[in-house]
This record gives sequence, structure tokens and C-alpha cells, in this order.
Amino acid sequence: AVFMRFQRKEDLAKFYEDLFYLRVLKKHVMPYCHGLTNVDFEAEVEDDILPIFRKGEEFDYGLEFVLLISSVNNASGGPAEQALSSLARLTIEFPSLIVQATQGLFELKLTIAMLLGDLP
Repeated sequence: AVFMRFQRKEDLAKFYEDLFYLRVLKKHVMPYCHGLTNVDFEAEVEDDILPIFRKGEEFDYGLEFVLLISSVNNASGGPAEQALSSLARLTIEFPSLIVQATQGLFELKLTIAMLLGDLP
């Protein structure tokens, strides 16, 4: 999963249109995944918790971008890490657009019992 925070909607639109981002998805993500889910939402940070953020007023408000990637079983490890590494380069290349970025690999295994609600 990848989480990024943008200052304005226009910044997120520029990110979506960036050719490097599209190449990363095409080369490193799509060959190994079942699908992508993008979740964009606007958020506002309350003043009393601002000190925990390093960029101060840039965190007052912003647009959140969450990219969830579901991969085939044999894609974890090398290909998945390459995709996340390439996406991390975007953060470095666009510091004026991307205010914050967090990413990581996680594995989610659901059993039929869990899906049917038989387990807590």
C-alpha cells in the first residue's frame, strides 16, 4: 500500500498525469497484480496535533491518496519491492507536490470462515 498527502487537488491531478508514475504502474505493478484501488479524500488536521508533523502548516489540510495493490502470490518480495521503490522515487522527485508519503508491504490472508463471519 502507498499513502501520499498532497497540498491541493491540482497537485494530485498533476501526479496522476505524470508519465513516470504511469510507467511505474505499467512496468512494475500491473504485471504482478490482480488490480488497483485508488482512494482519494480530503482531510483537515486539527491544530492541537500539528506539532507531531514536521512540515508545520503544510499539514493543516490536504488531499490524501491511498493506492492499494493486490498482487499474485509469487509477486511478493522482488517485484513488489521494486514497485514500491519506484513509487518512493516519485516522492523524492516531486517534493513540492507530495507533502508526505508512507508505503509498505503487507500480506492479507482471509479464510472462508473469516469472510463468512464465523471468526472474530
